[in-house]
Amino acid sequence: MLPNTTVVEASTETNPDLFWAFENSGFILNATYRVYDQAPNGMNLNADFVYPSNVADAFYQKLKEIDPMPAPLSIATRLGWNAEYNDTTMTVKAVCAGPESEGREAIEFLLQLGPILQQNITEVPWHQVIQR
Repeated sequence: MLPNTTVVEASTETNPDLFWAFENSGFILNATYRVYDQAPNGMNLNADFVYPSNVADAFYQKLKEIDPMPAPLSIATRLGWNAEYNDTTMTVKAVCAGPESEGREAIEFLLQLGPILQQNITEVPWHQVIQR
């Protein structure tokens, strides 16, 4: 709903300027979502890595090489000060929906980057992915 109470449809195809502008503002009266089947048994591979900041260039180059990324794989990165190492580090969180074997294959390039300061790879139910 617009400020003048006009109700409009906004999506990536219809009124895309409004669709992107409404982020964090406006009133949404009706929303349509695309949902996907959950991974087998609802399990996901969750992998967390901490690298020295000088690995960032190699990481993004490798990410560019594997474009498009496998659909079940999601990656988030953070580059910032890490008091534990008294240095800037790059943190990478990778989640792969599906069996552990497929997830390990999808994140193999992360294991080849180095040096790895910390790593934690676990298999978790989908509802615990955000908590990790």
